[in-house]
Amino acid sequence: TIDALFNLFSTCGIIQKIKILYNKRDSALIQFESPDHAENARLTLNSCPLWGRNLVLSTSKHDTVQANRSDIEEEGAKLFGDYSTSNIQRYRGANARNIPSIEPSKLLHISNIPLQVTEDDLKTLFA
Repeated sequence: TIDALFNLFSTCGIIQKIKILYNKRDSALIQFESPDHAENARLTLNSCPLWGRNLVLSTSKHDTVQANRSDIEEEGAKLFGDYSTSNIQRYRGANARNIPSIEPSKLLHISNIPLQVTEDDLKTLFA
């Protein structure tokens, strides 16, 4: 979905717009605020597994993402999202200087775990 793509790709930069292609639903265009953010996404997420397949990322020949009428809502699926004024951007204000601050890692840091949580509870949660 558009929102799932936003959640994944917003870890790499500020997203302006996302469009799932109408005639090619396994492809999308993601417009970042800057080319550096797009390049960061390409380097970080290329070949990343998503929905049972590996992502193939490349730069687009288009400079901007444009919405068509059919992109707004098609068969209950939202094919276009404009995040340019969204307040859910990961990197805004003071956080914008941190792009990319932390590379992806296999290590997860968790804090504020209640004292009664056991190791088995965590294994169940994250397995």
